[in-house]
Amino acid sequence: MRIFGRVRHRPSPSWRQATDRAFTLIGDGRYEDAGALLTRAADMEPWLSESWFNLALLHKFRHDWEQARAAGLRAVALLDREAGAPDWWNVGIAATALQDWPLARAGLAGVRAAGARRGRAGR
Repeated sequence: MRIFGRVRHRPSPSWRQATDRAFTLIGDGRYEDAGALLTRAADMEPWLSESWFNLALLHKFRHDWEQARAAGLRAVALLDREAGAPDWWNVGIAATALQDWPLARAGLAGVRAAGARRGRAGR
């Protein structure tokens, strides 16, 4: 699909099914099983920022901050826009937990930039 001159890929039905099942497992506290599905989803569609955002969320829930930071950085690198609050927020949280202050500031600056574009003050 082409939107404003950019090719936009839609997630495949297999990606959606794996992701939906993974979030059900996360809700049940079955993080290991969810991780396997989210990893498989990222392998299926590595160009989707959502694949990496979902993995970053899982790692955040598990307090695996190194992995959360790595997946979060990959997610923001694939964003179609300059800054997106949820994506950057997760990077900022992981960086704060790791005391990576420059990255934490950059993550939170991404949140503020997204809020400002919507006409709201940043967090």
